[in-house]
Amino acid sequence: MLIIYLVSVFESLLQDGTNLILDINFKKFSTSDTMQLSYSEIFNEFDIEGIKDKVIEKELLKIAYKSIKDQLFALDKDYNFKFIELDNNSSDLKFLIEIFQYRNILLHNKGIINQTFIDNTDFPKHTLGDYFPINEDYISESIIQIKHLGDKLLLSLQEKYL
Repeated sequence: MLIIYLVSVFESLLQDGTNLILDINFKKFSTSDTMQLSYSEIFNEFDIEGIKDKVIEKELLKIAYKSIKDQLFALDKDYNFKFIELDNNSSDLKFLIEIFQYRNILLHNKGIINQTFIDNTDFPKHTLGDYFPINEDYISESIIQIKHLGDKLLLSLQEKYL
């Protein structure tokens, strides 16, 4: 359960950061034809600030429902925001993908490695149908790594936007 909580805290931090990025880059949406609000969504708001919040909320959800890798690539591509290297050799990226996938198999597959986990991680040593090998060292390292990545995220947001 600690891993689930740990990933959730990082995910929340990333969403808060994404919300800040979207708010600061809001004018970008004025030239977009892809974002659509219904008339009822527009007329249910009392002012332009409410409409702005609705647009940001929709864009945030669009990003948040992607895989962690796709979220990070979208932030880099669409908003020029990157706090870790995103190449295939990046240990930070590999770690985030693995821990998010591990959280998913804990929540949805009782910790048993499935094909989705194998397809999305860079760890061919895992075998389909086995339990993910978890121990105290993995949990300790995960805590240290998530804290490190959270700090990098916050520092990058401060340097770029605050």
